[in-house]
Amino acid sequence: MKKVWNSLAGVILGITLMLGAPVMETKAAEYTVTDAEAVLYTNENTVILSDADDDAIVLPDVAAGLPIQVTGVTSNGYFRIQLDGQIFYIHGIGLSAANTDSQIYDTIMAQKAVFPEGMHWTNDNYYGWKGGTYTGGFGCAGFAFAVSDAAFGDTRAQIHKDYSNIKVGDILRVDNDTHSVIVLAVKESSVIVAEGNYNGTIHWGREIPKTQLVDPSSYIMTRCFLADVRHSLQNEKRRSRSMEKITSFTIDHNKLQPGVYVSRKDNVGAGIITTFDLRMTSPNEEPVMNTAEVHTIEHLAATFLRNHKVFGDKTIYFGPMGCRTGFYLLLAGDYASKDIVPLMIELYEFIRDYKDEVPGASPKDCGNYLDMNLGMANYLAKRYLDTVLYHIDDARLIYPE
Repeated sequence: MKKVWNSLAGVILGITLMLGAPVMETKAAEYTVTDAEAVLYTNENTVILSDADDDAIVLPDVAAGLPIQVTGVTSNGYFRIQLDGQIFYIHGIGLSAANTDSQIYDTIMAQKAVFPEGMHWTNDNYYGWKGGTYTGGFGCAGFAFAVSDAAFGDTRAQIHKDYSNIKVGDILRVDNDTHSVIVLAVKESSVIVAEGNYNGTIHWGREIPKTQLVDPSSYIMTRCFLADVRHSLQNEKRRSRSMEKITSFTIDHNKLQPGVYVSRKDNVGAGIITTFDLRMTSPNEEPVMNTAEVHTIEHLAATFLRNHKVFGDKTIYFGPMGCRTGFYLLLAGDYASKDIVPLMIELYEFIRDYKDEVPGASPKDCGNYLDMNLGMANYLAKRYLDTVLYHIDDARLIYPE
């Protein structure tokens, strides 16, 4: 059902683009594209662009709430999208996850056409999950994962036990971690759920008292966390329109030296996101890194962090600064700079010693795969380790006054 609606929305927008859009000449922006599959929704900031550039406007006004198929994310902060077989772009604040209960509920309930009430579903049924916490599941877990993917695409899940913060679309492990259900509605003292392998079938609409959800082994898997992140980023964009200086621009870059710094902390939902400034070169004093080695470090670091046993599920983003003097790392959790020094040593030793083919360095996987320089990435990682990480002190962990 959702795929049909996505297609219709693409056709409608595609026709609008072909019939009503002015012909414009735009200068191509410089960026790389990382392939990504997700369904996101238009909002009040949505502008359709012919390129990843705010000046390449094709359609300035788009109705909010339309599902859009995302096919990639650019290095300069845009989504690559597909509409009626054509490629367009939307700025990062112009698309939202299904971050309202009604949108998530509607998407989940549309899955009743795929998983009708009473459909046979047992532990023989398996589904591979895009949520990242598990690779997939059988029976009740497989059903919950399938319905969750329909609502959230490839948004990564977070695990928590805050039963005062259950949201529509959350997957609950219940009965001492023996059964999975997905939340359809949250009431004051109960939840309404859908579930697979309920007496061997699919069942929609069971009500479970909240008192029965809590036990030592059970927990909650939520994918609304990143929807809250995007909502926070949208609010930040609205605040920036008043032209207030953002936090990173208040740091005296004439005093800033290579190090590991906490750039900011944001309260998102019930959690905290810590943004780290991984400064690798001295701003305005020494040459910046070239795009090829920056691109290589980005690919290697993202691969390493996403596969890390401890921080894999906590990694939200790793990417380069526009000034090319370092990188930003966003982790779910409340951290100080010193907390991640061992992780940074582990990461940069991995980059320093890496000699194989760079992950994702192919035309199928990357929009600018030839712009790579592994040798320089090895050198810069070694330099960062030797001059900063192996001997780091407070002067390189706290921003200068």
